Amino acid sequence: MINLNKQEIKELIEKSKISPKKRASYILRGFRDKDIPSVLFNALQLGTYVCPHRHISKKGKEILIPISGNLIIVFFNDKGNIIEHIIVGPNKIPYLEIPPNTFHTIIAKESDTILCELYMDNHVNDNEYKEFASWAPEECSKEGEEYLDKLITEVS
Repeated sequence: MINLNKQEIKELIEKSKISPKKRASYILRGFRDKDIPSVLFNALQLGTYVCPHRHISKKGKEILIPISGNLIIVFFNDKGNIIEHIIVGPNKIPYLEIPPNTFHTIIAKESDTILCELYMDNHVNDNEYKEFASWAPEECSKEGEEYLDKLITEVS
């Protein structure tokens, strides 16, 4: 039996609070089994910047299931223009499927937000499942912080 208990979630939240990225992940099921989706949990703090990215495989669907807190999922066209944003949360939209090749980012609206992510197409290398947007700044940079502030203003 595979599970994630309350103590592990508490530890994940604590890791996210001290992380330079202001988030931490717990991989419950990795990216190597081709027959079942990979599953990971993310703890996100206010101010975390997730560089816009897309899952490039034709089967690269991503499923988001918020466990606690609320998030803004922002979708972009290939040039980096915002085309849509959706607020997800347990009491708002508790399930969201992102199609393959769709640029998106995640913005935490609350501290200690927990998000479950499922990836439907697995790869041998954990870093091959996504492509970062060339038009967006890198994570853990001053430009990334400024870009996040701009995004929050645009979708608020």
